[in-house]
Amino acid sequence: MNFNVLLCWFFFITLGVGVNQLHAQDYVESPDTSLIGKTVIVLKNDGSEYIGILKKMDAREVLIETKTIGDIYIPKHEIKSISEADDNTVSSGGKVIRENRMYSRYFITTSGMPIERGDDYLNVTWGLVDAEFRVAKNFSLGGMTTPLGIPMAITPKLGFSISDNLHIGAGGIVGFLGWIQPNTGGALGYGTITLGDKDLNLNVAVGGGIGWGDGFTEASSVLLSVGSHIRLGPGAFFVFDSFFLPQEEVYIFMPGFRWITKKNQDYWSLAFTGVVANGQAISIPIPFLQYTHFFRSKLTKNAPITGSVKCVFLSNNQTTACLRMKFNADPARNHSICCSLYV
Repeated sequence: MNFNVLLCWFFFITLGVGVNQLHAQDYVESPDTSLIGKTVIVLKNDGSEYIGILKKMDAREVLIETKTIGDIYIPKHEIKSISEADDNTVSSGGKVIRENRMYSRYFITTSGMPIERGDDYLNVTWGLVDAEFRVAKNFSLGGMTTPLGIPMAITPKLGFSISDNLHIGAGGIVGFLGWIQPNTGGALGYGTITLGDKDLNLNVAVGGGIGWGDGFTEASSVLLSVGSHIRLGPGAFFVFDSFFLPQEEVYIFMPGFRWITKKNQDYWSLAFTGVVANGQAISIPIPFLQYTHFFRSKLTKNAPITGSVKCVFLSNNQTTACLRMKFNADPARNHSICCSLYV
C-alpha cells in the first residue's frame, strides 16, 4: 500500500470521530421556561457566570436575582447557556462546581471509566499530540504523534462501569517510529480497575509490552501503575500518576494538579516527576505540562454534529488530511483541522 495512504488513514483515526456520533440534523437549544422561579447558573459567551433566581425570560433578555448584587438583566445574545443549580453544581460558598470531564485520564495512564458521549478530547503535552474519541458506548479509539510524525501510535480502549464506584477497562498502545524507521515499533497492553467516581477515585493498572525492529523482538517486564483523582475545589483537582517496573527496580511518581479554565472550560495539568532507580532518587527538573481541549463544550455534549474527514493527495510526496466538525448549538466550537505531510 502507498505510504501516503497509510498516513492518511492514521490521521483519519487520530482526528476522526465515531460514525455513530455524526448526524446531519441541526441542534437548537430551546429556552426552558420551566426554570423560571428556580435557582440557575447563567453562563455568558465571555466566560462570566451568574447564580441567582430566574425571574423573567423573553426573546430579548433574562432577569435573575442574585444574592450579592441584586437584579441583573442579561441580553439573550450574550448568553451561552442557562442550567438549573443544585448541590452538585454549586458549592456551599456559591461557586460553580465545574464537571470533571477528564475522568478517563490521569496524566498519562487511563482509568477504567469509558469515555462518555461528547467527551472526545485533544491533548497536547509539550511536543506530543494525542486525541481520543468515543466510537461506541464502551469503546474508544485515539492516536498520538508529534509535529514531525515521530512516533505514530493508536490507542484503543474498552471501558465498563460496573456500578457508580466500580469501573474496569482494558486497552493498549500500538505504534512505530513513523517515517524515520517504519520497521521499528512496539505494543503495550494493559488492564485497569478504578474505585470511586469522577471526583474521587483510585486506579490500579497492570500491563506488559513487546518491541520489534530490524533483527530483534523483545518483550518487556511487567508494568504496574497507580493513579488517583481528588477534587480540591470547584474547578481544581489533585492528580497522581505513577509507573512501576519492579524487576528493573525503577519507580516513577507524578504528583500534580489539574484545573479548568473559566471561559473555555479547557484543562491545564501540571505535574512534577520523580524517579527512583536502583535505590537512587532522581528529580526531573522539567515539569510535565499538559493542555486538554474538548471538541464539544458542555452545551453541545449531547448534541448531534455534522462532520467530514477527507484525504487529499496533492502530489507524489504530499498528503493532506482534513477534519471538519460543525456544532450548530455552539458555533465557537466549530473546528476545521488540516495536516499536510511531505514524505
